[in-house]
Amino acid sequence: MRRHELSKEQYELIEDLLPMNGNRGGQWKNHRELLNGMFWVLYSGAQWREMPERYGPWKTVYDRFRRWGRDGTIEKMLSRFHLKLDENGYIDISEAFIDSTIIRSSRSAAGAKKSPESEPSGHALGMSRGGFGTKIHLACDKNGVPLSVVITGGLVHDSTQVESVLNKIRIPRQGAVDQPASAAPAVSVD
Repeated sequence: MRRHELSKEQYELIEDLLPMNGNRGGQWKNHRELLNGMFWVLYSGAQWREMPERYGPWKTVYDRFRRWGRDGTIEKMLSRFHLKLDENGYIDISEAFIDSTIIRSSRSAAGAKKSPESEPSGHALGMSRGGFGTKIHLACDKNGVPLSVVITGGLVHDSTQVESVLNKIRIPRQGAVDQPASAAPAVSVD
């Protein structure tokens, strides 16, 4: 098993959250293979088309990633993983750390108009000193477990996103999934 792939136990933890074959036409690809393909792309930073064939057709993996992102399936999977980590004592929210990073856009995004007025806000693309890109603002707990993320255009300053990153922290507790963490770090933003 590769470093970025789900183990059997990890997959079994989220398997019931994934859609069943249902009434869709054609044969569905194995969810675990497709998830591993998504993780490969996220881990490597490569473009979807460069994904190894062992994970299935890149377009299928990409389409499933987009669908699950829109319908909340990925959010539910992350909540389930957070719940398991919290049960095992791996989440410590006595301290939170916030940082951001810029990701330069691929050449395929370079053909679009570059004016901020023409770029839809949902695309999280914008000009920065380094060029056209996206900024990821992330909060982690004391152990480095990611707790929340906010995606913005590359020009957005880190300090403007502190409050929104902290407000998105949700630690599911046994019997209280999707509730705010009761012991979330207290922060005042001036």
